[in-house]
Amino acid sequence: MKKTILLILLAAALVLTGCSGNQTKTEEDSVVSVEVVQVRRGAIKTELVYSGQVRPSEETPVACKIPGKVLSVNYDVGDSVQKGSVLCTIDGSDIQNSINVLHSQLATADAAIEAARLNLELANGSAMQSQITAAKANVDQLKLQLDNAKKRYDENKTLYDSGYISRQVYEQYENAYNQALISYNQAKESYDLLQNKTSQENIQRAQAALDQAKASKQSILAQIESSRSSLNDTIVTSPITGVVTARNVTAGALASSAQPSFVIANIDVVTIDVAVSEQIINRLSIGQSVDVEITSLSNDRISGTISTLNPVANPVSGTYDVKISINNPDNILKPGMFGKVYFVSEQNDNALILPVSAVVGNEEKYVYTEQNGIVKKVFVKTGMENGEEVEIIEGLGENQSVVIKGQTYLNDGDEVRVVGEASKED
Repeated sequence: MKKTILLILLAAALVLTGCSGNQTKTEEDSVVSVEVVQVRRGAIKTELVYSGQVRPSEETPVACKIPGKVLSVNYDVGDSVQKGSVLCTIDGSDIQNSINVLHSQLATADAAIEAARLNLELANGSAMQSQITAAKANVDQLKLQLDNAKKRYDENKTLYDSGYISRQVYEQYENAYNQALISYNQAKESYDLLQNKTSQENIQRAQAALDQAKASKQSILAQIESSRSSLNDTIVTSPITGVVTARNVTAGALASSAQPSFVIANIDVVTIDVAVSEQIINRLSIGQSVDVEITSLSNDRISGTISTLNPVANPVSGTYDVKISINNPDNILKPGMFGKVYFVSEQNDNALILPVSAVVGNEEKYVYTEQNGIVKKVFVKTGMENGEEVEIIEGLGENQSVVIKGQTYLNDGDEVRVVGEASKED
């Protein structure tokens, strides 16, 4: 009997021991494993993103000012050029011929001036007889020049009528003949004045003839200068340093001034045009730095600068045009690429910051702080949020430990076990 009672007591002890062990295991399993992070102080900002297309900072069409046959083309699409580089040359032989004819007219004009000056002296009555003789010799000389000019004019008129020379060349010979005729008539008139002896009227007429001869010379000089300018225009140069993006001329063909022969673009500096809303326009200024991302090249951001800011909204879209300039010394950014421009909407360089995942709730937001393995539910007021981090305005202090993983299983006052990369050492 005593032996039976002893066995019953031993069995009861074993059952109690087993129950006690199961209860301990359940309490250990109820402790939630969490990750924590310390509230830190730093900078946080929110951004607005706008898309745009890369464009050259300068793009200049270059047209041939003088239409004509293209003698040479020195650059093709894709070639780099410097400001002043010779892009192509145009045949300027007709212009050079015109200049040569004008120089011959200039010599005639000089002779006419000397004749007019002599006639003026004669009209004043000094050395009358010798002046009459000199005047007669001058008339004879100018008559000879007139005959030669008439002969050249008649020959070139025949060539022009037959289509062998251009109208411009023909007109040069016609002008030379007319100038020689004027010089001859002036000399003849002065000579006739001397034959009839001088008078005040003769002096006035001689002075007028001298003035007219000088004016004729100035007209010829102006024509020479204009022709030289036209001759210079047969050498087509680049107005800027850049890259050839279009070429519309071919050696041996005719160049027209109606369309650009070349298009030169400067891509050492490129731009992106974006249209921003009224939400951000007053936060922007000329010279302000912004981040730019060219998605086809890299996810890394590069620096750009606001170079143009339109203060007037587009009447259709209601947006404001902003131009961003980006240095592109290696020409990696190509016109036509798309990019994103990041404008800072709000920024605080001395904020209390937590990961977004630490904050729970919508209307009433709260976090779980952790200290010595015990969590506490703390209501917080938040500020800026950029998708990864959130600004804490009220409720927490710097360096407090806050649960960022496992908080959905917690209640105020729960015991937790800190684990993971973000764990806090006690």
